[in-house]
Amino acid sequence: MTAEPLRQDLLRLYEEWFTALGQDDPSFFERTLSDDWHYTDVRGTNRGKQEYLEYIAPLRSDVPVNRVVDLVVRPFGDLVLVHGDYEVGEEFAPPEGSTTRFTAVWQHQDGNWTALAHHATVLRSAT
Repeated sequence: MTAEPLRQDLLRLYEEWFTALGQDDPSFFERTLSDDWHYTDVRGTNRGKQEYLEYIAPLRSDVPVNRVVDLVVRPFGDLVLVHGDYEVGEEFAPPEGSTTRFTAVWQHQDGNWTALAHHATVLRSAT
């Protein structure tokens, strides 16, 4: 698969991810996050899969949906490194700003995508 179809697949996955936030059904995350998934959030907190599920559990279904605004995909065999930016819904944006830059590692195996790692940082607004 070339970079553009991969990019479209991953854009769709991120849309599903952001939609799944605030839902009572964690099945998207249970099937998409690897059991040893590693997440570093914008404040430097590290979470595994279970800690992330606990972290997002209190979110309500009316949360503003995040939106990917830039996504670069770099395939390396069955692994894909992605980096880009997404905008966080205003109510949930940290005081530093609403645009988050991220790097993530995904694995494509047997027709399925699995998230292996995600690291995020806030892009501070220019003042």
